[in-house]
Order: sequence, then C-alpha cells, then structure tokens
Amino acid sequence: MSASAWMCSTPNGTVAALAAVPWLLLAAWFDLRSRCIPNAIPLVGATAGLALAFFGGGGSGVFASLGGAGLA
Repeated sequence: MSASAWMCSTPNGTVAALAAVPWLLLAAWFDLRSRCIPNAIPLVGATAGLALAFFGGGGSGVFASLGGAGLA
C-alpha cells in the first residue's frame, strides 16, 4: 500500500486531505490570476502538514514528512 493511500484511508488523513483543498484553491487562484504564487501559501501548507504529521504520528511522523519533503 502506498503512503498516500494509507494517509487518506485514516480519519486524520481524510481531515488532512480536506484541509488541503482551500490551500490548493488559493494557490490556483493566485497562479491563474497573476502567474505567481506568494511564498506564504506553500509555507503555511508545509507548516500545517508538519503539524498534522506531529499530532498524527509524533516525532516519527515529522521525520517521515521531512524525509518526503526532501525528496520533493
């Protein structure tokens, strides 16, 4: 099972996926309007993702998220 399938199959994963929708829409709106996404949008998204990883998986969740961010 892939990591993304596991994340979305948990209740916290569903919440995380639904919480990401406004950020994605906001980023898309800025991109379509001005062809530029302000740095604050991905910064807030990454910070929220790390917070969700911490509360969902503790320290190991944060290290796993940072490892994934390093691959991106």
